[in-house]
Amino acid sequence: MISELPQEVYDLVIDHLWDDKVSLAACSLTCRAWLPSSRTHIFRDIHLKSPSACFRFKNLLETSTIAPLVRKMAVQAYHFLHKHPALRDEDTMWESRIPTLLSLLPGLIELEIACLSWSTLRLTAAKESAFLSRLAHLKHLTLSDVHFETPAQVLSVLLAAPGLETLRFDRVYCNSSLPCVSLESLVCRIPKACTPPPPPSSYAPIFPMSNAGGQALRNLTLRPASPPNFVIDWLLATGEVKLRNLNVHWRDRRNTTALCALLSAAGPYLEHLYMELTNGVAVQVQDEMNFGLLTALRSVCFEGFVLPDCGTCFSAMISQLSSPFLKRVKISLLARWADDLRTLDWKQLDTALSRERFAGVEVTLHVNIAMSRANKGVDARALVELSLPRFQKLGILQVRCT
Repeated sequence: MISELPQEVYDLVIDHLWDDKVSLAACSLTCRAWLPSSRTHIFRDIHLKSPSACFRFKNLLETSTIAPLVRKMAVQAYHFLHKHPALRDEDTMWESRIPTLLSLLPGLIELEIACLSWSTLRLTAAKESAFLSRLAHLKHLTLSDVHFETPAQVLSVLLAAPGLETLRFDRVYCNSSLPCVSLESLVCRIPKACTPPPPPSSYAPIFPMSNAGGQALRNLTLRPASPPNFVIDWLLATGEVKLRNLNVHWRDRRNTTALCALLSAAGPYLEHLYMELTNGVAVQVQDEMNFGLLTALRSVCFEGFVLPDCGTCFSAMISQLSSPFLKRVKISLLARWADDLRTLDWKQLDTALSRERFAGVEVTLHVNIAMSRANKGVDARALVELSLPRFQKLGILQVRCT
């Protein structure tokens, strides 16, 4: 093919097709000059969801030079899904090949594993060493519906990935009946030891403190059923938590001190906070946490509040916010009866929101009222708007009713 344009121009055009696999495949077959740019995008993101996909990818790695091009791998098993019963019954031997495949990908920086029992990886000592060494290069890790057999397995993964920037634990299960282990007892890549300062507040970590990595973490998501203490211990062991985005769905009332310790440690750096709390957890967090420590907040979202039991919690939390960078506040309320809205201390909330630091701030109140004849004809939107007159002169009020 005779080129009338510089190759760089063609490469830029191909780059714009990064998410169009059909067009990229066509470009890769057009001429040799277009092949490198096309392959870069075609093999950047690999999804393995079945034995056949795993075996095809394995053969491709053995017969080509695409391994350095793979930047992200997503592994989808079906151990805990009600859908795809045929796939759930398929041979699980293919999952044991995943660690070996990962060890062959030098450019891998993002890994997603879903619906997997960790035991099916069948990690021998040699395979585990190669597998964990590859995790050291990860920047983004997502574990969703993953079941670990021991706490040591969870900690080994965390300790092996000191360069993580994004970590998402979504329903990660662990057999908590087994004895805990110390961070130092695990064989994995750990930076040079140092003596970090003790964690903030009165939180006592389950595991001894250690310089265990996590300094690069900026985005953290903890959803229900995940073992939060392991992650929090791992982070607090760094001595300085520089999270920018924190998304937590907290259900454990016995463990709110750990959550407050994490928030306090991340206070000077945290910019975006999403918290979904049960009523009991919200009450305890209100008593234990000072949200005034979150001095870099730009947006905050509180969800899970059920009226009338939790009427004072979010008002108290809002009154503590002091970040000069705050731009958006969202509060989600759930009420069985429309009259439950009247139990709120709207005057206290209006006073908290009418402070000068809330000038220009957009506040969204999402009111969810149960469908009932008793709730018909009640204008929740008007009730909220009439209850916050001072703030509406200062900031932006958005009311959504469902």
